Amino acid sequence: YSLVKALGAGSSTVNYISPYSGIYPIASSSGVIIDQTGQICLTPSVIQIAVVCVLVEEYRNGIKIGSVRRDMQVKIEANCNPFVVPQYNQQALVSGIEVPCGSFEFDIPFNMQLQCSSIVNDDFRAINSMGFPIPIVSITPLSCIGGLTDSVHVVMSEPFTHGSNFVFSKTGADGNTILGQCGFTIPVFDTIKYTVHDSSAWQASTDSVGCFLNSFTTILSDYIYCFTVDQDASSFTLMDAGNGNIVLPITSAYTFCGPSADSLSNQLLINFSTNQTLTGPIYLIVKTGNDNNTVANSCGRFLNAGDTIAVFYINNAFTLSLGQDIEACANNNEIPVALNSGYANGGGISFQWYLNGSLINGATNHTYSAVNSGIYSLIAYTSSVCKGADTVNVNVININDFDLGSDRDICAGESVYLSMGSGGMINQWYLNGMASDLDTLPVYGVTSTAQYVGAAISYSPNGHFCYSIDTVNITAWPLPVHFLSDQTLCYGMLPFTIDAGNSGASFLWFAEELDTLQTYLAYGAGTYVVTITNFPGCTLQDSMTLTLENQLAAPILDCGTVSGGAYSTIYSWSSVAGNAGYEVSFDSVNWVPANAPISPASHGTNIFSPTFYARALNTGKCSYGLTSPPFDCIVIVPNIITPNGDGQNDLFVIPNIALYPENKFRLYNRWGIRVFSADGYNNTTKVFKGEGLPADRYFYVLDFGNGPDRVTGTLTITE
Repeated sequence: YSLVKALGAGSSTVNYISPYSGIYPIASSSGVIIDQTGQICLTPSVIQIAVVCVLVEEYRNGIKIGSVRRDMQVKIEANCNPFVVPQYNQQALVSGIEVPCGSFEFDIPFNMQLQCSSIVNDDFRAINSMGFPIPIVSITPLSCIGGLTDSVHVVMSEPFTHGSNFVFSKTGADGNTILGQCGFTIPVFDTIKYTVHDSSAWQASTDSVGCFLNSFTTILSDYIYCFTVDQDASSFTLMDAGNGNIVLPITSAYTFCGPSADSLSNQLLINFSTNQTLTGPIYLIVKTGNDNNTVANSCGRFLNAGDTIAVFYINNAFTLSLGQDIEACANNNEIPVALNSGYANGGGISFQWYLNGSLINGATNHTYSAVNSGIYSLIAYTSSVCKGADTVNVNVININDFDLGSDRDICAGESVYLSMGSGGMINQWYLNGMASDLDTLPVYGVTSTAQYVGAAISYSPNGHFCYSIDTVNITAWPLPVHFLSDQTLCYGMLPFTIDAGNSGASFLWFAEELDTLQTYLAYGAGTYVVTITNFPGCTLQDSMTLTLENQLAAPILDCGTVSGGAYSTIYSWSSVAGNAGYEVSFDSVNWVPANAPISPASHGTNIFSPTFYARALNTGKCSYGLTSPPFDCIVIVPNIITPNGDGQNDLFVIPNIALYPENKFRLYNRWGIRVFSADGYNNTTKVFKGEGLPADRYFYVLDFGNGPDRVTGTLTITE
């Protein structure tokens, strides 16, 4: 603990007037000393008000872990006896203080001067004569001069009650009770009594009630404390003076109070177990209840048993209420409207219902079910003089229910009209839950897929609205897709497969029931029409016009080949009229332009192929002509010659052998002796004539060289 300089605004240090400082903040003949328990010792030598600031620092194991500053104001008085305990005014202690009933404010006098700055709002607590604490709103010093006063003014949230009330001191939020002039505190629980005398007489209130009832509420002439009223009604007697002073059977009594135990109320509810027929006048009399006391008035004084607190005179028309006027919709399960008298059948009550002033035959029940608009009246009576009547206006709002039909499918481009019929005063359509501001007519044309909700609404002049709602789901299916387009083909491309697309649909070609496939095989020119139908029956007619053009004729290949120039083999073919050139292929799949080594209708190659194709080119739609027949130059080896010199079959001629210029031909007799051989057999310069050999059967071997596999067979020489 140490004395330090006090801090001002913004934590700035205060400037002290010499000789004062943080460690000498107050004039003292013995100095100002603070020890390490926080006790400050000094001997004041000057009348003054000073501020002493103490810095408290905490250390643990030699390490500072925290600090705090605290300051206090010290007042030095000229003549002060520090051992005098502040007390209440002696006269007030002896005889107490009397205050009027209903007073919320009072003063507390003291026998000495008090420090005004030590007075805070929670330095005292008050308890009324019933034992309930009373919250204190404020405590303020009176005529505070030089910081001192000899009395305080107290304001409470509630008044004192009849009898002895008490106020006692307590430690306030400032950590002490009120301080005397020299700092001595008032002892805790010092008590002063405040007395309230209520000598007023209760004024009985007057009221009227119906002649037939099971409960009633009345307003009393004064407030009563709610906790003093027994809910079992044992605090009251209710007597019918016009019916032999009989005591009526009260079952319960309630006040209209707040949640606090000391709440006050001037309203009282009396309940009976059954409906009572009353003559009157009726007297409400106080008695001692099961809680061993009567009821207390607003001043807290308990009334005398036998006091009359209210008198009730009888109104021959007992209470009958049919409630507020009713508006109901003819649909939406609001009809019939249940009208109820509030009383059950029996109990000596008779009922009769009327509609627009006319008696409803047989309507003698305590309830009635109304189905039509009109003014409904009820008369109920227990005797010729005790009657009750009430009316209620029932307005039935008619609105027609409508049916939008079942969910359905439409085709794209089609319209379906939804109708609410006559509908209501207001019609509103909703598309997928969203209201359309423009669609407010009873009939609505729809073309797209959505959930459509129709709402027909009718309002009454009073704002009650009725409605009819129906929902339908519309699915708009797309039409089949146009898939066909006109085509120009060559005759050689026939037959042509026409595909209508729209897989999964049904098809009808040329309106012929047998042609129902997605594809149609066309064999000639013309317009092909198909009707396509998809789910759920959306139909589209599609067509294609097929135009045919002639192809150039197929070239005729020369069976023989020639060689020369840069090519070992040259193919040629017949010219095709109208051609714009030729192209050739060795597999009828891959085509190349003809290189025309000897004429436009020729093609040269250095690789011999037994397969060869040619076709003419054109400039029209059919850009190429028909393909030539296969290269039909097969080598056929004869099996007989007749070398008799007649000019027919004298030589062994092998057709098309010139296609294989690297061939080797060998001929053997039946004993395997070679009798003839030739390399490059060509039917002219190298040819077998049969001379010198007898007629017989011989055997040959023909090796094509760069062609097919070699062949063997027999050759017969005869005359």
